[in-house]
Amino acid sequence: MSKQNLNDEQRKSILKFLQGDKSIDVSESQKLQIKDYLAKTENSPTSTVVVDDSRFDEIESKITSIIESIKNLKTKETIVETVEGPQGPPGPIGESVQGPKGDKGDKGEPGPKGPAGPKGKDGTSVKKKEVVEELRDDFEFIQQIRSGSGPGFSMGGGGGGESNSGENVGGGISVYKEKYSNKLRFRTLSGDNIDVEESGDVINFSSFKSVCIAPFESISAVGIGIGTIAFAVPSEINGYVLTDAVASVYDAGTGTGTTDVQIRRRRSGVEVDMLSTPITLSVGEYFATDGVINISTDDVLTGDQIFIDIDAVNSTPPNGLSVTLTFRK
Repeated sequence: MSKQNLNDEQRKSILKFLQGDKSIDVSESQKLQIKDYLAKTENSPTSTVVVDDSRFDEIESKITSIIESIKNLKTKETIVETVEGPQGPPGPIGESVQGPKGDKGDKGEPGPKGPAGPKGKDGTSVKKKEVVEELRDDFEFIQQIRSGSGPGFSMGGGGGGESNSGENVGGGISVYKEKYSNKLRFRTLSGDNIDVEESGDVINFSSFKSVCIAPFESISAVGIGIGTIAFAVPSEINGYVLTDAVASVYDAGTGTGTTDVQIRRRRSGVEVDMLSTPITLSVGEYFATDGVINISTDDVLTGDQIFIDIDAVNSTPPNGLSVTLTFRK
């Protein structure tokens, strides 16, 4: 480092600064550089330096070096070793920032069972008759809703229900009775000497009449032969057919053999058997119904005559014979 000549003003300023004059315009980095330089060269304190005339030249040389260092700092021609300064005051307290939301916690355990509710009010007694009537009304109401028959009810997207009823047409006995809830009620068909049979969509009505022919009295033995006592067919059973025949005796025959009973029809002088197999009374039998009706000769017309013929008898014949015939239409 070459020694520079300083004017008096420069010397005074630097000396004043070194002696602690705070009015001298020197930057903080320059002050640090000066103090650091003196400390390294003289091992002397960096606070206050006392200078006398005897050492002026030496000091001036040092001051020249210091000024050179200051110039280099200003022109950034020399990289100056930085010295860490004193720790500054603590900074302001930072603001807290809310962290992200944590994971959802596990489902809690069920709470304890709550207290029992208040006691209900005392019930009121209802007469059995009133309950039955209410149940009946409710049942009819529900039935009407289900069937759509009640006025104003709509079922399955259709229109309102209709109030339907049955009606009898023509003469004769009324079959329709009434409508109950959603049901139409009809009378049952029955009567004396009438049979009602259902066959698919058809109901068949048939009346029947029974007649009895007694060719032998109870005290008379039954004998083989053609009957002589006839039953005349009345108009009441005109067109009927023979459907059943039963033969009964007062005393049963004994010994061996059978008593065979045949039914004969006479129409306009022409005679035919009405049984393809006669009724057979075995030994000891009091009645029998095993005769087989011939369906080709089973009908009767007004004025026909019906006879009872005996084709065979037991070795000891029975006494008294009655034959009942049933005709149906």
